[in-house]
Amino acid sequence: MATLPGLVKDASPPATDTELSPITIADGTTLLTTKQHNKIVDYLSGDAGPDFIPQNAIDSLVSDLAGKELLVNKVTTIGTPGNDTNYGTEKAIRDALDLKEDSLGFTPENIANKGAVSGYAGLDASQELLLVNFPSGTGLQLLRRDAANTALEFFSIVAADISDFETAVSANTDVTANTAKVTNATHTGDATGDVALTIADDVVTYAKMQNVVADNVILGNVAGAGGIVTELTGAQVNLILPIFTDVLNGIVPLSGGGTTNFLRADGTWVVPASGGQVDSVVGTTNRIDVDSSDPVNPVVDIDSAYVGQSSITTLGTISTGVWEGTAITGTNINAASTDLTDTTNIAYLDVDINLVSNKFQENSVNISPIGLHDIWLDVGAFVPVDSGVIATRLIGTGANQKSIAYVPFLTAVDTYAVAKFKLPRNYDNGTITVIINWTSETEGAGDVEWAVSGVAASDGDDLSSGALDYGSPITVIDTQLTINDSQDTSRTTAITLGNTPSDGDTIYLKIQRSGTSGSDTFGEDAQLLGIYIELITDAAVSA
Repeated sequence: MATLPGLVKDASPPATDTELSPITIADGTTLLTTKQHNKIVDYLSGDAGPDFIPQNAIDSLVSDLAGKELLVNKVTTIGTPGNDTNYGTEKAIRDALDLKEDSLGFTPENIANKGAVSGYAGLDASQELLLVNFPSGTGLQLLRRDAANTALEFFSIVAADISDFETAVSANTDVTANTAKVTNATHTGDATGDVALTIADDVVTYAKMQNVVADNVILGNVAGAGGIVTELTGAQVNLILPIFTDVLNGIVPLSGGGTTNFLRADGTWVVPASGGQVDSVVGTTNRIDVDSSDPVNPVVDIDSAYVGQSSITTLGTISTGVWEGTAITGTNINAASTDLTDTTNIAYLDVDINLVSNKFQENSVNISPIGLHDIWLDVGAFVPVDSGVIATRLIGTGANQKSIAYVPFLTAVDTYAVAKFKLPRNYDNGTITVIINWTSETEGAGDVEWAVSGVAASDGDDLSSGALDYGSPITVIDTQLTINDSQDTSRTTAITLGNTPSDGDTIYLKIQRSGTSGSDTFGEDAQLLGIYIELITDAAVSA
């Protein structure tokens, strides 16, 4: 019969249990106690069980023994002493911690060294070092290393020690160099100065001041001399502002309320004296009345029927307003006065004499005999140039027929007609304006561009001379209305005659249709009927 691997009984086992000893391993851990050892030997010697122990039983026993240690070695900071239940797990954790302590070079302190020589000092209940751990000494002393530099000792400071310290300090070059720094001149910023730092005048800006917290306040102090600056309200500011006087600006004093007090120049509020109010106005009844029922606020009322005094009985100057009355006759003019002093107009109704221009005016417009006048010049006064002759035609039928004479002005070409006439000798020899009267007998549409120029010929002037050139032509454009309509152009601007005119000169006036102008778009003949000449006279009659 084959045998299984295992432990075979020993033919010569130890005689008794006392001859056996515990089995330990290299680190001193006991695997088998004496009793356990004896039980195994008994088994192998035939005292109990079969002659053969299977290998798996041995492995199980060894595994069980390897997890056990003496109770004294089961004291750890993890498990509970004497508790085998979790010891395997707890031991593994402790071993891992031991490895970490070894890698850090940590050696756990032996509590036996607490308070011992070459050990460590203990703490009392207040977590302070025990006095027994210090060298002995009395009074106020300092702690230092002893001469051998191996322990601490207490010592007292004497005068010689202080003297030696001062000598050592004064001999130190670094201290000497630092002592020499007696100025802060190199310090930059708002604070400067020698030795003690100061803030110079006008260096701290408004931006570096404390921000004002409230709105509508003024910085100041009402807490008395030496008080700090604070934010003052309007009411607090009133406390420090003076009351106004006859020589000092200030605030108005309190009125005391009510509706009858008035502020006087001396700064007091008083009720006006009754003697200072208006009680009545002496004069004609129903003209001006005074209501003094409220003595503080009297009412002066002008009656609606009041028409003023019936006459002016005193001399004086009427500077403004409109004064109406009877006509002024010689008896109403003071004999001592020989001139009218009004510098503009003497007026009666709508007619006046302008004392500046020395002209009669109607509604501020000059009227005859001096001023603006119209003169009609019929077509018969014109001689056509390059446009045929003066022609006539009938317009209308029956009793409404009208015979008109006209000068034809052709389309698409420049055509002219010249009139010769004399103006009144009281003509002011200035500029003139013209209104052209015309018509057409052919239906069409478009504009006609007219141009007017003139020249003055004095007695003895050579009519062929180049000095008698026409003045610059003035244009006026008129739109054709309807066939046979009598049309007036707008008034031209001022026309300056060539060869400056004099009283009694002969005037040559040229009317032109600018048919080649781009502004002339009427495609039919324009028929001139006559012109209005507007001029200004400077005298009432011709001299």
